[in-house]
Amino acid sequence: MNVEAAISTAQYHHHHWKGMTMAATVDSKRRSLSKFKRAESLEFRLIYIAAFVVFLIAATVERIVPLRRLLSGGAAGARKSILKQAKDAANTCAAYSFMG
Repeated sequence: MNVEAAISTAQYHHHHWKGMTMAATVDSKRRSLSKFKRAESLEFRLIYIAAFVVFLIAATVERIVPLRRLLSGGAAGARKSILKQAKDAANTCAAYSFMG
């Protein structure tokens, strides 16, 4: 590439970027951040669903085989529903997976 072509190319790129406004740059970064947040939201949902299924099975088994109640010899006190128990555990698990 000769010197004239290099100068012409540099002037073209300078003019091209000069035309890009601050708003366009901010908008571009906003779209990029929005895309990142959507991807992270999808990951959170997938982890939450997987954890919910696991904890729903665990809560169901716990109700079917009340080992704690048999070992303690007492009656069960007020308990959450199986769905509420699984939801709370999945919320905790999914939230901890994004820490750190």
